[in-house]
Amino acid sequence: MIGINTAIVAAGQGIGFAIPINMAKSVVTQLIKKGSVSRGWLGVSIQPVTDEIAQSFGLKKAKGALIADVMAGSPAAKAGLKQGDIITSFAGKEIKDARQLQMTVADTPTGQQVPVGIIRDGKPLTLSITIASSDSASAQNPRSTEPQSGWFGLTVEELPRSMRTAGLKGVVVTEVDPEGTAASSGIQRGDVIISVNQQRIANVAEYGKAIRAAEQRGSVALLVKRGDASIYFVLKLR
Repeated sequence: MIGINTAIVAAGQGIGFAIPINMAKSVVTQLIKKGSVSRGWLGVSIQPVTDEIAQSFGLKKAKGALIADVMAGSPAAKAGLKQGDIITSFAGKEIKDARQLQMTVADTPTGQQVPVGIIRDGKPLTLSITIASSDSASAQNPRSTEPQSGWFGLTVEELPRSMRTAGLKGVVVTEVDPEGTAASSGIQRGDVIISVNQQRIANVAEYGKAIRAAEQRGSVALLVKRGDASIYFVLKLR
């Protein structure tokens, strides 16, 4: 067995989606031992390292996961991780992108101490971090630093420090659901949303507040910064 079927696209000639068997085995083991599942937690907000970000941070190629924010009191904060660090390895494994880091951290047993390789100010550095349970995240800080998603098929995060110091305000798009409204409208990963319905936003909290208000209207006009261009996108609720 290589996976457990979870969904099948009837119109896609038998195309199916499955949970990898290694993930399922890990979950089953935890359920048998303690009746619940614990996921590893760092306490950071991360985003993909785009070609533009790699260039601005002095990297030869885009890889790893950029730390946009660090939650106070989290394992990451205690270990000395900082905003602007780029995680390139975790527990001896090379980290190619933000998604891989999320999966790797989640699968790491809580309480385990692991080496984390980072790039800080253009120089490699290794820190030791003790992984905590994701159950402790909300208890330590009710203001979650996790990506905000679910609206129009978008996931956004705080801007990296380099963009903020350059005077840019808003949120960066880190994921776009290919089946969502945002994708069909033309919004892409790496776009920076700077206003919602002509209301300027500076961070994830302001974005969320503006989007919730827009939901009542059934549509939203987003002003996006893409490179040197500014583009308006109008998204409608389905």
